[in-house]
Amino acid sequence: MFKTKVILTNSNLGKLLHSTRSKKKLSLSDIEEKTNIRKKYLIALENGDFSVFPGKVYALGFCKKYCEVLGLEYNRVNRIFESEFALKEDEEVFFREKIGTAFFSVTPKTFLIALGILAGLLLLGYFYYQISLISAPPKLEITSPLSEITTDEYKINITGETDVDANLKIDDQAINFDSSGKFTQEISLKAGLNSIEIVATNRFDKKTTKNIKVLKKENTETTTTTTTI
Repeated sequence: MFKTKVILTNSNLGKLLHSTRSKKKLSLSDIEEKTNIRKKYLIALENGDFSVFPGKVYALGFCKKYCEVLGLEYNRVNRIFESEFALKEDEEVFFREKIGTAFFSVTPKTFLIALGILAGLLLLGYFYYQISLISAPPKLEITSPLSEITTDEYKINITGETDVDANLKIDDQAINFDSSGKFTQEISLKAGLNSIEIVATNRFDKKTTKNIKVLKKENTETTTTTTTI
């Protein structure tokens, strides 16, 4: 339940300032020039709008200067100012209480709505995860050897890692891997450039391919012939 508050709709202070200024045939620009108070603050005082001021001290100081130019009795104006400023503070407290109650009241209905929203978000997240599995290719990382290497060995070991539910082939030969997806496979090399293709395929037929190029040096043997004379 909200407390009943008196909300100011017309400012007596503003009416007094405006009517006195009009009787003296002074414009807001005239008052601005005489008081060095910006016009937006003069308008705010005439409208009873204290929200534009940095604080009460500023509003009261500007009001006092305005009264001096208009020749109004300050004590009378000050009583009106204090009354209206206090009423504005009550109004602000009222709206803060109202907004706080509106946002933080938890009822069975709002709890069920929040629970339904949470369940919907979780369901959307699950569907997104499943779609990403279908559309994403499998992981395939080659840790050794690096591509485009040169060696004089006849064989090399290819090591790497892939998804545990993928099918792995090296040069069309099926390769086994352990429960974590890691594998090591020995490959024979021929003299010259060897192009090795590693392909991982998941259950949705998405593929990831890596190519390794290894240059095998040719071993040349020097034969020494001894001639007997």
